[in-house]
Amino acid sequence: MKVLFCSYEVAPFFKKGGLGDVAGSLPKALANLGVDISVVMPDYDEVKSQKLKVKSQDQELKIKFAGREEIVRVDESVLPGSEVPIFFLENERYLSELKEDRNENMEQFGFFSKAIAKFSQEHENIGFDLVHLNDWHTALVPLLLKLPKEKWEVGSGKWERPATLLTVHNFGHQGKAPLDLLNKLGIRQEDSKVLAWDTADNDLEMLMEGIIHADLVNTVSPTYAKEIMESKVAGRLSEVLKGKEGRVKGILNGIDYSVWNPETDKYLAVNYGLSAKRKAQSAKLQLKTKNWREGKRKNKLALQEKLGLETNGEMPLLAFVGRLASKQKGLEILYSAMIKLFKKAKFQFVLLGKGSQEWEEKFKKLATKEKQVATVIRFDEGLAHQIYAGADFVLIPSQFEPCGLVQQIGMRYGALPIVRKTGGLADTVKDGINGFVFEEYRTEALIDCLKRGLQIFNFQFSILNSMVERAIGENFSWKRSAKEYLKLYQKAIEIWKER
Repeated sequence: MKVLFCSYEVAPFFKKGGLGDVAGSLPKALANLGVDISVVMPDYDEVKSQKLKVKSQDQELKIKFAGREEIVRVDESVLPGSEVPIFFLENERYLSELKEDRNENMEQFGFFSKAIAKFSQEHENIGFDLVHLNDWHTALVPLLLKLPKEKWEVGSGKWERPATLLTVHNFGHQGKAPLDLLNKLGIRQEDSKVLAWDTADNDLEMLMEGIIHADLVNTVSPTYAKEIMESKVAGRLSEVLKGKEGRVKGILNGIDYSVWNPETDKYLAVNYGLSAKRKAQSAKLQLKTKNWREGKRKNKLALQEKLGLETNGEMPLLAFVGRLASKQKGLEILYSAMIKLFKKAKFQFVLLGKGSQEWEEKFKKLATKEKQVATVIRFDEGLAHQIYAGADFVLIPSQFEPCGLVQQIGMRYGALPIVRKTGGLADTVKDGINGFVFEEYRTEALIDCLKRGLQIFNFQFSILNSMVERAIGENFSWKRSAKEYLKLYQKAIEIWKER
């Protein structure tokens, strides 16, 4: 089975969020299962500046777009720690950097989608059985691949479209583009019956087109796959999804344990962990500690010193790591809870992230008012690792969360997650077992959950130790999820063959 995995971001080459982590890890896990998989992404200037070992290709793609013939050069490398090929599509006008202007951004990924479709047909010696798309940035590919052969000028090559799978990582971003994008792509509304319906409101919904035209659709946790059938989560896309309900599946994201491993993590002051093995006669996880308590204590002290906080290994340390994305990440109730709880309890709070300017300013001001708060407004990979290792709790009070990697990483590092019961958080965190869960999206509900966590940290050491050891012992590696994706690939190809 030959698969082309397509994403606008792939770690470690270029990463803006969780999709980058997925794109840098899942293909390697699938390759270990025998899938002949390749990855494709834009060749941003930021990628070129890293001076990677790149094998130049002689191939150039000719893409008709916006009335011009654009040349896309193809370069090649491999995903670090693997032999998985990654292809970089280079075009100065559209693929050199992320566009900040919304319309330019839509145009950019319309072009990227067309380049992917052309690449999937023309790359030498590769006939892909399936193209795996990710989010709205690549969601026009299934539509483009369904266009008649004469639209593509493929030449002597045989036009045989591959099966398509679209993974939606977040329905909060749907890629609504101006109608003139169709003209730039060389698509007429009459080329697809769906287009007339989609464009009746004078825009092109890229994610909707992907959902409709892909052979299969999946999202990144089982609970989120159920939640998106409701209009409050996916908007009017919920009706489209209900029409494809038998072809929509939820597969939980994993994390790359070669990257997120406190036993080997190069960013930590002290490495620590615990190993796990199963008894043949029992399904219970048996744990052998490697002094994780002392390891976390030393990492906490190092983190406190680095961030200018009081160095006290006994002080509970709470952390938030992630995008400052208003209601999605629960910033409203998080901020309110911190303000109220500092009047009643002793703890430290560390925030690392970047996003909404309003929330950046609010949390920076909080750090000036409270000496036990440290706010770092930037993306910082190394500091993120150090926070997970030093923190006792990671806070994820999201209003909605398709999957979430923070809680999985936190557990791996022995930082108990405090989460709202939604999406992938509901699928991974078990209240009182490997973390703490609250249901209502209210400040008071979050505060009550935080108090429970602090009570156990301060006074119930045996319960705390058991919870931390269960959390560290959880298995969120990509190996299990990759097997589910392989089944989905096989099903998509079967559907395509039956068309």
